[in-house]
Formats: sequence, structure tokens, C-alpha cells
Amino acid sequence: MCSILKTLVYLLPLLILACQAPGLKQESNQFINPTGTYIFNKKVDRSNIVTKEYFGDAQVLLLDSNRVIVNFYVNKGAPSFNSGTFYDTLTYTNHTARYIFEADSSCQVVLNFDVEGAQITQEAEDINYGCGFGQGVVVNAYYHKTTTDKPIFIDYLSGELY
Repeated sequence: MCSILKTLVYLLPLLILACQAPGLKQESNQFINPTGTYIFNKKVDRSNIVTKEYFGDAQVLLLDSNRVIVNFYVNKGAPSFNSGTFYDTLTYTNHTARYIFEADSSCQVVLNFDVEGAQITQEAEDINYGCGFGQGVVVNAYYHKTTTDKPIFIDYLSGELY
């Protein structure tokens, strides 16, 4: 019995430290304002036309405590550069916004926000052409928040301001 207690006494501080380690995101009931700009794969040189890695951006504006405007873009990279984009007002609840593609209700792009960014995932019956995105474009990435400034919405395909 004493040896079990001694083991627990030694392990308890280690468990506490592990739970507080940097990089581990802890759940919070605190409201997260998602307003800002998010980048996926910021190491990609976007002026380099031969990049073979996925990259993307998202711009988010909190309208009120339950609605956000999301301007989203993801690109598959070379050789196809197939991409996906949407611009919409979404419901924002429990740190989450969900985009449902009108032409295919099986498609959902889910944005789960935390203080450092957003995990963005795509669900669709036909993942090959899901959500009206280009062939084979699938979203499952962490987008890092680069600024909390109110975004200026730009159409990713035309470059024009919304």
C-alpha cells in the first residue's frame, strides 16, 4: 500500500506539469472573438508558382455573439492548383461556425476556433468534388490566426473587394 502511495505522490506533479505544458490547448468556456485573418501553411511562398503544398487563408468578422462572416480559401498547390472558396454569413456557437454547401447538404466545412487559430475540417459524401471545391480539394487543416484586426474582404478569385 505504501509503495502505491509513494508512486502516486511522485506521478501527481508530473501529470500536473504535463497538463500545463505549452502547446496544449485547454478547453475554455470563455467567449472567443474569431475576428481576424487566418493562414494555413504560411511557410509556402505564394509568389512561387510551383508550390506543391496545400495553402489557404480565411478572413472572419464577428457580427454579433452568434453570427460571423467567413471568407474562406484553400488551394491544393501544383500541378493542378485546384481550389475551394466560399463567402457566407454563418451561425457562431460554442467557438464553432459551420458552412453547409447549398447544392449538396452532405457537405459541411466546420471551423472550430481557439485563441490561436481554427481547426477547419470538411465533411462530404463525395470528397472528390465535395462542397463545390475543385477536384480532390479536401480541407483538414489548422489555420493560424495572424491578426485580430477587422478584415477587408477580398474575393480570392477576382481580387476585388466585397
